[in-house]
Amino acid sequence: MGQLASGFWFTHRGFHCKPRHEGNQSGLSRGFVARAASWERCRNRHKMDYTWQAGCGTLAWATAGRCASLKTLIWNQDRRMNGRWLLGLLLLLAILVFAIRGVLIMFALRPDSLGTSEGRLAGCPKSPNCVSTEAADAAHFIKPLQFEGAAADAIDRLIAIATKMRGTTLILRKGGYLHFECRSRLLGFVDDLEFFVEPDRQQIQIRSASRVGYSDLGVNRSRIKKIRNVFETAMGK
Repeated sequence: MGQLASGFWFTHRGFHCKPRHEGNQSGLSRGFVARAASWERCRNRHKMDYTWQAGCGTLAWATAGRCASLKTLIWNQDRRMNGRWLLGLLLLLAILVFAIRGVLIMFALRPDSLGTSEGRLAGCPKSPNCVSTEAADAAHFIKPLQFEGAAADAIDRLIAIATKMRGTTLILRKGGYLHFECRSRLLGFVDDLEFFVEPDRQQIQIRSASRVGYSDLGVNRSRIKKIRNVFETAMGK
């Protein structure tokens, strides 16, 4: 505490009139207001409030309640600003995802090797993003489907099962050959799903392969497993 002969009240937010007694008001203390520039001045230069009150001439050191209130206000403003930055970042990410998706769709053209050649489906590449019933190695091999009855019924059953899967579209049905495109939900990656029905052997040869990328993370094998389970259940096996 200290004695000062001042006639006005000072805080970190500025100068303005606050007389201790009505009779002690002075011309200097009426209507004079000057506000501080920022919270940083309050925090760095005015750790506490300085109060000069007219009439008593007392210097009082008060707690930094005003600084705390300003800090809360600025914290709320920063939080709103961070929310805007986060929203902008998510928007940018969404634009980037759709741009990548567009590029992949543009360059993921339908392979010329699709279909059958001499009664066989195309082989798998060396990359682990393809499975086939006619593959020679265990990494790409899957067992063919077995069916009973007419081949046309088996084909219709395959179409019904495959088209119920999300993102799967029938592209071609020609004799005992079926070609589907399976598009992923987010980026739109396309896998080619093929079936070739052999009535004399009562088998269905299968090939499922990704058009782009190296690894499919087991997606193609998992797809065939689901189709097999539903197909065999419908056959009563």
